[in-house]
Amino acid sequence: MFTTALLAIYSFGSVPTVWRNYEEVFDLAVIDGKVIAATNGGLLRQAGSRWEIVPAPGGLRTFVRTSPLVVSVASGRSFNVTDRTWLPSRPKSENAFVSADEAGDWHAPTLAHVYKQIRQGSDFFVGTSDGLFHFHGGRWNREVLPTLMPVNRPTGVACVDGVFVVGGMNGLYVGKPSAWRQVASDAIRQVARVGSDIWVVHGNGAMDKLDTANDRLYPDVMTGASKRPWTSCITPAGASLLCGGIGGWVEWGSDSQDAYPSELTGEVITAIAAKGDVRWVGTEQSGIFRFDAKARHQWNPGNGLYDSWVTSFCWAKDGLIVGTMHAGLYQIERDTIRPVNCPTKRVTQLVRWHGELVVGGMDGCWLQHGSTWKSLSDYGEETTSLSEVDGRLCVTTASGIAFF
Repeated sequence: MFTTALLAIYSFGSVPTVWRNYEEVFDLAVIDGKVIAATNGGLLRQAGSRWEIVPAPGGLRTFVRTSPLVVSVASGRSFNVTDRTWLPSRPKSENAFVSADEAGDWHAPTLAHVYKQIRQGSDFFVGTSDGLFHFHGGRWNREVLPTLMPVNRPTGVACVDGVFVVGGMNGLYVGKPSAWRQVASDAIRQVARVGSDIWVVHGNGAMDKLDTANDRLYPDVMTGASKRPWTSCITPAGASLLCGGIGGWVEWGSDSQDAYPSELTGEVITAIAAKGDVRWVGTEQSGIFRFDAKARHQWNPGNGLYDSWVTSFCWAKDGLIVGTMHAGLYQIERDTIRPVNCPTKRVTQLVRWHGELVVGGMDGCWLQHGSTWKSLSDYGEETTSLSEVDGRLCVTTASGIAFF
């Protein structure tokens, strides 16, 4: 039976709570005397001294045309707006938009990368990787944009007692909208909660633990505690944490231990799951391995798993659901593997929420109900993480965070 939250997703006209970051401004144009900005978070329009959000796809990159309005997004696709509805578009090259208001050699006083400069009357606007700058009255000002999320491209989020931890390409932040504090500036690969602690995997393989209740950060906890302190992915397993790496994994808990089976030599672990004393390990090149006290088993293109790049695991009533990068979903029951119907072939994330399977892919996010799939993504954005945050389904994409 659907919960209230699930019913809300299926209800006509219902929308999730969305946090976006509008500080990476890729393109600027003027329509009807108002400046519009194409940002990674979406479309903004000048409204006097403030900026208002215009419902639009995220991950905007350029304005292809301004009349009618056509935009391109990070995936290379284009959309045009008709009666306030954005539809896929294939504009002809001769219709490309060329601004008549280029700003010449003017530059905003910032070290950020400049994407676009335009002139509006005696004013100048500059879109950069670190915000939108406005030259007015003889001086430059950074515009205040309606940003709720601190990172440009989020890769994970967790929450403990109302304190959020958000990671992304430009760092790790703790707090809540309008009150964020940066605790790391490098790229973050994954964020996961175990009990009252939050674990963070960095792009360089380091793993930190955050104790938000006591405002303490324990950096790079694997160094000195593991034979190979490099982490590629983490999965909670009861009170412990399974940490995949190169050639094996670490089980981090009250009795931490390393496991480096010969079958995994040189392999990068991309997914890991546990049930009792059995471990399932997904790799980037060799498919899936199952390790238990009695035997070891492998699934690969030679025995039913037609894509050896495994991205994610999720438990089902009858076995283990497997996500792959190019061949969709599979299910393992005992020693048997079979393909499962799925709306995408390029699976990036899996989670079970209120008994329903949620699949994130390179081209969107879907919730399964029976034999049908409900899209949770209007414009097919890449799903970068799936989790449950304070009882809500949390979907992060390359342009924002949605709470259902």
